[in-house]
Amino acid sequence: MFRQFFAGLDSPALPLAAMAFFALAFALVLLRTFVVKQRRDYDPIALLPLEDGEPTNSLDEVKP
Repeated sequence: MFRQFFAGLDSPALPLAAMAFFALAFALVLLRTFVVKQRRDYDPIALLPLEDGEPTNSLDEVKP
């Protein structure tokens, strides 16, 4: 089905542009995640499971 659709296109510019857009967006997400990350952004989130204390909302409270 897709082969017939793409065979009927006069120019492959649209699929190539979409692929280039996806590759650029993927590269930007990888760059933001692994290179530009700042430790102060991730440290509070990483420590959430280790925090002791009172529940922060009513859903965390255990009712007898």
